Amino acid sequence: MVLPKISKTLIFIIIGIFLSISFFFLGTPWGYLEYKIKFQEYLKDKYKKEFIIKKISYTFIHGGLYDAEAYEINQPDISFYVGQDYRTKAIEDGYYYTMWHYQANADLAPIIESLYPDSKYSIEVFSNADRSIFEGSEMPNYKKVTTLILGISLANVEFTDENALNEVEKVKYLLTTLKDQNLKLSDFGLHYKNKAMILHSQDIDLIHNVNNPTNYLVDYR
Repeated sequence: MVLPKISKTLIFIIIGIFLSISFFFLGTPWGYLEYKIKFQEYLKDKYKKEFIIKKISYTFIHGGLYDAEAYEINQPDISFYVGQDYRTKAIEDGYYYTMWHYQANADLAPIIESLYPDSKYSIEVFSNADRSIFEGSEMPNYKKVTTLILGISLANVEFTDENALNEVEKVKYLLTTLKDQNLKLSDFGLHYKNKAMILHSQDIDLIHNVNNPTNYLVDYR
């Protein structure tokens, strides 16, 4: 059986459809280049520093948006988000938050690891200041404009009558040290193998004065 010949016009139409679909879902090569340049210029203008753009990507959701990872040329180990706001398509970035998180970890890690050497922990950073702080090129001290959420996991340690006094003293020392360093905690969680201690900002303030941290222990069920 002889197959019908496919005209060049039809081939071009098929290729055109294929490319159109690809560009819709994956973005265009010139779009990647355009936004790589735009992201670099945006960061340089905002922070007066040189940045490298890497891992640029595209999503077709919300009409097509580009985003990327970036890092300051002198700090290649600290990457942060830069991309388009899905509502306005304006360029935004997470440089301040990433740097604040890095600085908070650098400050807290030695304290936590000295008290709980076998622990796993997480530190979340939230701004408690007006959004105008993000408009300047000079980064504010994170201790002045953020609150932290600190979680510590002691999966292999049980809270018992035998170690209760020592564990309480460690909690008090940790919270007092953070307060002395002007670090603001909105929430604190310490998770043992059998119990958890959950404190919110008002509880933390009370502990600095008279309260016993064991009042905030709950059993796992």
